[in-house]
Amino acid sequence: MLMGMTQEQIFAFVQQGGAYCAPLLLLALAWLSKEYRRVQAENEKKDKQLLDLSLQVIEVSTEIKVFLFQERKTT
Repeated sequence: MLMGMTQEQIFAFVQQGGAYCAPLLLLALAWLSKEYRRVQAENEKKDKQLLDLSLQVIEVSTEIKVFLFQERKTT
């Protein structure tokens, strides 16, 4: 029902609904807040994993560079 409506029409619908729409809007806000916190925690976990992976890549790349270029100079 609300899918084809403009923002002004939705706002007028909620205003007219009053006591019927307010609890649903509060539930929607609570749900969005919970989802936001869940996604934020998930992103923090992924950021930590990405940082660990990038550090490992840098370490391996450095070891390969040293192996390939420093070993040749000493012999």
